[in-house]
Amino acid sequence: MPKSRRRPPAAEHPRACIMVVRSAPPEIGVLIEADRRFFERFPERSHRIRHMAPVEVQFFCEHVDALPPLLDGMRWFVAVKQITPGSRDRIPFQGPTNAEVDMTETQARGLYDVARRAAGGADSFGIVDLRGAE
Repeated sequence: MPKSRRRPPAAEHPRACIMVVRSAPPEIGVLIEADRRFFERFPERSHRIRHMAPVEVQFFCEHVDALPPLLDGMRWFVAVKQITPGSRDRIPFQGPTNAEVDMTETQARGLYDVARRAAGGADSFGIVDLRGAE
């Protein structure tokens, strides 16, 4: 089993995280821009849940850390928290393939918190049941 590459949390080493983003392929830039536009369109929001794009899964595994295998009936999602404009935290997690991502701020914040706890830290990943979001 190959060793996974672990990166320190952004709060501890912001330059490392900035370098990862700057070295990202254009497809990742499109996703980052989509998150930026979401929070620009909805300034009252600080959280969102979205599907994780295949290129994002690949980039995450190559530059941040290995993701565990997907369980049957699951897909990758990203819980996004806007810390300040231009600074966002993203947590990958598994959820049911048919889970809805169009949700309120309260629902998205709740799932972000659950994903953060399930991850057990910046370098771990969680499985979150989106069906229980309220």
